[in-house]
Amino acid sequence: MEQTRNLFAGLVVCAVCAAAALLGCGDAGEPGATTAAEIRRIILISIDTLRADALGSYGNPARSSENLDRIAAGGVRFETCIAPTPLTLPSHATLLTGLHPLQHGLLVNSQSALSTNVATLAEILQAQGWNTGAVVSSEILHHRYGLDRGFSSYSDDAFSSMLHHAELQTLPSANARDTTLTAINWISTQRPDENLFLFLHYVDPQAPYSAPARFANAFPDDGYLAEVAFTDAWIGKLASYLEEHDLLADTLFVITSDHGEALGQHGMPSHGYFLYDEVLRVPLIFSGAGVPSGVVAAGPVGLVDVVPTLLALLNLPPQPDLPGRDILASFPPADDPRALISVSYEPAIGFGWSPLWSLSTRGEKFILAPRPEYYRTTADPGELQNVAAVFPERARTLEKVLRERAAGYLARYERSIPVGLNLATTEQLMALGYSAPSALPEFALDDFSGRDPKDTAGLILRMNDFHAAVARDDFEAAGEILDELHAADPNIPAVKHQRSLLFVLRAQWAELLAWQDQMPADFRSSATQRYRRAVALGHLDRRREAMAILRETLEQQPKDSLCRYELAKQLSQNGQPQEAMREYTELLRTDPRNKAGRLNYALLLKQSGDRHAAINELRVLIETHPTYAKAFRNLGLELAGVGDRRAAISMLEHAIELQPKATNRPRTEEIIAALRESL
Repeated sequence: MEQTRNLFAGLVVCAVCAAAALLGCGDAGEPGATTAAEIRRIILISIDTLRADALGSYGNPARSSENLDRIAAGGVRFETCIAPTPLTLPSHATLLTGLHPLQHGLLVNSQSALSTNVATLAEILQAQGWNTGAVVSSEILHHRYGLDRGFSSYSDDAFSSMLHHAELQTLPSANARDTTLTAINWISTQRPDENLFLFLHYVDPQAPYSAPARFANAFPDDGYLAEVAFTDAWIGKLASYLEEHDLLADTLFVITSDHGEALGQHGMPSHGYFLYDEVLRVPLIFSGAGVPSGVVAAGPVGLVDVVPTLLALLNLPPQPDLPGRDILASFPPADDPRALISVSYEPAIGFGWSPLWSLSTRGEKFILAPRPEYYRTTADPGELQNVAAVFPERARTLEKVLRERAAGYLARYERSIPVGLNLATTEQLMALGYSAPSALPEFALDDFSGRDPKDTAGLILRMNDFHAAVARDDFEAAGEILDELHAADPNIPAVKHQRSLLFVLRAQWAELLAWQDQMPADFRSSATQRYRRAVALGHLDRRREAMAILRETLEQQPKDSLCRYELAKQLSQNGQPQEAMREYTELLRTDPRNKAGRLNYALLLKQSGDRHAAINELRVLIETHPTYAKAFRNLGLELAGVGDRRAAISMLEHAIELQPKATNRPRTEEIIAALRESL
């Protein structure tokens, strides 16, 4: 470890010197003019759930971020960066588009996809000839939600490979090691003279915490910082790889997070609901090619500023609709009066309560809620004393500014595209502590007449208890918690959704149908509930009814890949392989990265006698999902079937490497041995 640290210290110095020479800049604190030619690679790193004060460069003494601190010292560190929302998907949508959630339309996790009317940074760079890649470590950033647009490679296999909630306690596939190695592998396959844009997302600081023993032992009383240290170590290894291959000097790092974590402040263990600084203040660091070193900018910035700043660094035309600014052209001073808006819609969409809006400005925070909150943060940095009643005029002034600014954003609002939730996605959301409502209700986005989330914090905590009960397979306790929540507030949408989920987890298909029949029509008509009804009907051998629901849904939403996949599967089970193949073909046309769809399509091709076509489909599947062990195993079996024994052995051995504990490993090893004997 010490050798890696010393190497990284040297490579940062090299990068800083190279950047300074290219810039011809004087004092470290001066903004410098840059040219596009100076930056050949941009690595945009988002460390999920990372509070700014978890890093040493932001004042944490725990030595959990030595590599990130060195990167910060070699670039520009923004002291006060505000996230637009405390949820992963909408905040990353802002990071990758430059638009505020009230503009791009993604307000909560996993309910809808980015509108095709919204341009992404990757699309802009790709149009300029940049090679674009992404490695994400969370189901919440799955390509179904539209953030993959513009990326020639979008690796999102880590969470989608886990199909049962019992596996979600440790999230073994979504860790900093695998994320980094996947990123290094992608970089290694690109030409060194290409312009590269890599979006790299780490999920490790998101609960539940399961850092490797070395890091857990270093922080025995703080699982959160252990995960931060683990992520930091692997970012150091990424930088070391770049230095060893002479790629560091012309690489720009941009390091930030989507939101922070409450860690018990304001009575919350996690994030997603409230708008206090522990969940909104995140790090933001620009370091390496094209930027000066040793700069700390104290004034306020936001994730909305990342896209316009990168466009300016590359001398690309500004996007007129973006609310952010180029924060490297003029570093925001400590007394900058700029105000930044954040929003929280999880209380409204998941629980039927009021949303929250906030305005963060120098020394002040105003939160618009049924009972407004006003904090003077210079004297009260923990936002513990609501002084709205003490300074009513100032509170009203800030509310007026907030409403006017938000109204301007809403004038540009793009409606997102609804998507349904399957069982695996729902369970993964719950493992991360999210309530996963089944539909986006229709309500005015500026309506604050619902219950104040401050008054319902206990119900939010009980929903977290529900998630924990499901994760340990204690469905009886989970049901009792839902009864308690319903008694406290019978109108919580998430309670209805989770009740539906319990029927699915228990495989109580008839009970699910009977329960749905008692629910309001708008709830039954949501994409997720229609999907679950179709699944239940299929399990009860009422496939004709199931397929009718799926076809009706697809008429309204032809790109609903979840329903298209289920329809194809049920057609196949119903003895209609040709019809199933047509649906799989359409599914793969609109969602070419659909893993299960392509695997099943290959199986149907084999059953139809077209083994070579099946092999071609499996090769495509491996290209798009290079860690999918089952695809390698199936390809190996098919290659053996057409007599290509050596290639078959190679595929089967790789399947074992990818999934060494697979239950079918003994049989796979028997097949490999038989193939070797026949060579």
